[in-house]
Amino acid sequence: MKISVFLTILILLFNYDFEIKAQSDTDSVQVTIQLELPANTPKNSEFFFASSINGFDPGQGFGWKDRSMPFKKNNGTWELTISQPVGDTVHYKITRGTIYSAEENIDFTYRNPRQLIFEEEETVKVTVEAWHDIPAKNMEHLWPVAELKPVTNKTFKYNENVFDWMGTILYADDIVRYFYGDQIRGLLRNITPVFEDTVVYYQITSKAPDNSLIVVSGKEPKDSLWSIYVDQNNDNIISDDEYVFKDQDSSFTWKGLIQYDRLEGEKIISRTTKAEIKLARDLPSAYSSSNRKDAPNLTYAFPTAQRKATLSNNGESRTIYFLNFFEYLFTENLQVYVDRNSDDLLQMGSGTNEDLSVNVNDINRADRYYFYPHFQLGNQMYEIADVDPHGTWVRFRPSFEEPEEKLAIIEIGKPIPTWKASTLEGNSISKEHLKGKYVLLDFWGSWCGPCIEELPYLKKAYKKFKDNNLEIIGLAYDAVNSTKKTISEYDINWPQVIDDGEFNTLFRIQGYPFQILVNPEGIIVETGGALRGAKLEKTLRKYLD
Repeated sequence: MKISVFLTILILLFNYDFEIKAQSDTDSVQVTIQLELPANTPKNSEFFFASSINGFDPGQGFGWKDRSMPFKKNNGTWELTISQPVGDTVHYKITRGTIYSAEENIDFTYRNPRQLIFEEEETVKVTVEAWHDIPAKNMEHLWPVAELKPVTNKTFKYNENVFDWMGTILYADDIVRYFYGDQIRGLLRNITPVFEDTVVYYQITSKAPDNSLIVVSGKEPKDSLWSIYVDQNNDNIISDDEYVFKDQDSSFTWKGLIQYDRLEGEKIISRTTKAEIKLARDLPSAYSSSNRKDAPNLTYAFPTAQRKATLSNNGESRTIYFLNFFEYLFTENLQVYVDRNSDDLLQMGSGTNEDLSVNVNDINRADRYYFYPHFQLGNQMYEIADVDPHGTWVRFRPSFEEPEEKLAIIEIGKPIPTWKASTLEGNSISKEHLKGKYVLLDFWGSWCGPCIEELPYLKKAYKKFKDNNLEIIGLAYDAVNSTKKTISEYDINWPQVIDDGEFNTLFRIQGYPFQILVNPEGIIVETGGALRGAKLEKTLRKYLD
């Protein structure tokens, strides 16, 4: 069993909180938006303003963070008043609370975000033409609904490791409050063991009111070591019998059962699940559980929820697999896979063409809010129209997207996709231009701590092999100024390309850093772990010595 830590996604989401534009009280203007809705809008719907000022939060949020901006009903009209600095331009879409329920054009093609310029106080009427998840009456037969069933005979693999748990860094209260705010305030009622010093960690487990896994690190009197305790019975009290390990124990991992509350409709149900808490001694230096440097770094993990649905069309069928993070609602998640080669393995991560998932990088592009997993069945393209929040059914709809099969698979032994770009210096560079050399493609960003930690290894390798038929090309998923600053700070001397998402998509990059080594004939010979850290030079020697 392997636990994958999705640092990149988590950090992207975390950073996004601080990118929301501050509003000025002195030079601001108010605009009121009033909605006109299509006749097939479900009764009792709620409506939300998903925009560039709230991270395009659709109403339920990406993950657990909720920056929703709901409309209120006023004399029979749904309206929302927003104040922004004079001259601001805001891009937005209307949703009914989830990514899947965003507005679309009347012909069900993708609707680009609307634009609102804050020049003067005014009331703007917005007409929603159609919803992504609701077909017109005469189209219902083209939007099939399939039952979602538990997965029992497939194995998810991430970087060749079996993947059936999912987790990340467990954050202490001095950091986690930026994620959860008042949701964690007052949850911890008491600590029975006597500590001279404590650090409290929280992880939200569900949508229920009492919904947090609580972990405490404490130093007992005259003990310099941290003792780790887990609230296993969900009573929000840390008791003596909930001790799991010290930070010097030979076993740095605790696996056990915890109780938690789950919200089903308006009913709260008590459940039990497996959980894992691990002392993380090998976190990249840019990451930590707490702002306190002496506090233990911990990670957590829960089992994944896995579902499948089968869709048939004109005698052909395809089974689609869903991977969800523990108690997340399925409407908050876009992890979708297809077993293209029928090997009973569902490959995750960068490079695979079995991963239909839409990651944060895809969603957080100003020209693509929102984007949905899609696939081809026979001659018809389909995409996910809607999914039951609790994972019991999924609805498909015809898609206008290009077939995913047209994207090349990034795999050892396969030719690299055709690509071309301009470097920061303005030079043209391409697959054809680099033929005859070994080429290391380095997908990175200045915001990515592990990427920065790879730079000394890359610099050493480039110095050693650049005159021996090796070229390194950096593809920075980053802003120009940030990239240039990092290049200067770390004295990077190989060509760099700014990636606005084109190469991220073409090469199916789902985590940073990621490296690909291509031989002089344009064939991929190495990817991923073999090109990281101290392994990089050893791997390059195989081909260049």
